[in-house]
Amino acid sequence: MNDKIELLEEDELILNHENQYFLFYAHADLYGIDASFVKEIVEHQSFTKVPNLNRSILGVTNIRGDIVSVIDFLDRCNICKTILTKKSSFVILNHNGQKIALLIDEIYEVDGFDDARLLDAPKFGTKIKAQYISKLVEYRGQNVSILNLDALLNLEELSKEVR
Repeated sequence: MNDKIELLEEDELILNHENQYFLFYAHADLYGIDASFVKEIVEHQSFTKVPNLNRSILGVTNIRGDIVSVIDFLDRCNICKTILTKKSSFVILNHNGQKIALLIDEIYEVDGFDDARLLDAPKFGTKIKAQYISKLVEYRGQNVSILNLDALLNLEELSKEVR
């Protein structure tokens, strides 16, 4: 179950927009991550629990010889715990020199948005903390929250909170 999942099956990624984003579903909502942070996508796999961690850090797993922390995206956003399905995946991110596996519900696709289409994030009225959202964009009739990884993956904050 360690098979690498390709972001795009038949189409080549054409950089015809200013910014490319990895889009995914979590709890029926669509979210985006700057694709430059995404190193690979792997099927969810077993992980080892580590005591006294933040509740959203599920533990650690071995990804091709690297020990990687696993963070439940939905739990981190105080929505709920992610329920594992056949479509659940780990998005392996390289953020501030550290590899982190973000558990998500389902991969959507990679696409690009011109800067002119990106809107400022609202200060309130979102399902997740406003600080976790850097921008919004309307995409195929849906609002997509572009995540602020500096806030979402703030290691200082994550290491202070324990279960």
